[in-house]
Amino acid sequence: MRRLLLRACWMTSKTNSELRRGQPAAHRVYGIPQTINSASYACWLAYQQLASIQESPTESMEAKGRLLLPEALDQIFREELLHFHRGQGLDIIWRDTFRCPTEQEYIQMARGKACSILRLSVKIMMVFATTNTDINYVHLVDLFGIYGQIRDDYMNLQSKEYTDTKGLADDISEGKFSFPVIHGIREKPENTLILDILKQRPKTPTLKYKAIAYLKDSTHSFDYTLSAMRSLEKLVQEETAKLGGNRILETLLERLRQ
Repeated sequence: MRRLLLRACWMTSKTNSELRRGQPAAHRVYGIPQTINSASYACWLAYQQLASIQESPTESMEAKGRLLLPEALDQIFREELLHFHRGQGLDIIWRDTFRCPTEQEYIQMARGKACSILRLSVKIMMVFATTNTDINYVHLVDLFGIYGQIRDDYMNLQSKEYTDTKGLADDISEGKFSFPVIHGIREKPENTLILDILKQRPKTPTLKYKAIAYLKDSTHSFDYTLSAMRSLEKLVQEETAKLGGNRILETLLERLRQ
């Protein structure tokens, strides 16, 4: 179910990306109408799978001490899909109106766009858990999702691997207000260089390299982004330890840090 929803979210991501995960984006291959229809179908197929899970309750489902109950599954599904579309909607409206959000607004957007499907998956596991049923993992998921969104923004502008799979600074071509871009604009509001470049949605390297150099040397936005990531890593580690530790998650965080 989570895989279906992730694919649907990737397909409905309202960007003009040529590539997604190194492959031609679905809307570039099949067209926008077919892509939207397929994404909608995937969401309802996931909902159908959720309904079948509800009809087959597991053992040890006593309500006593349980944070989330099976009857809450419908509400969980609806709420998190709404959070996803609201988060993505903010990303779109900022891009299309050229309004640079605040850092706090960005975090709220990421809680919807980047965290909602993760939260949905974890909440479903919390519903059907047979141990640790009184433990709330949602805050950890939110921290990890926000970290992942900021890291993705950083890598889009600084990683050769991302350049190979998505194209050079694809976020700049989309006119996206990513985390480093927001810092760069707000750090020196009197300088409109980044806004001017975003408005042009450049496809060729020259303006992209100019924007990247400005963010690196003038506003030190990549250093700021790395500092924010390190702070979030520490919060994730602290929350993981508070919940009893998880070596798999700790290893994943170590790999993402590299």
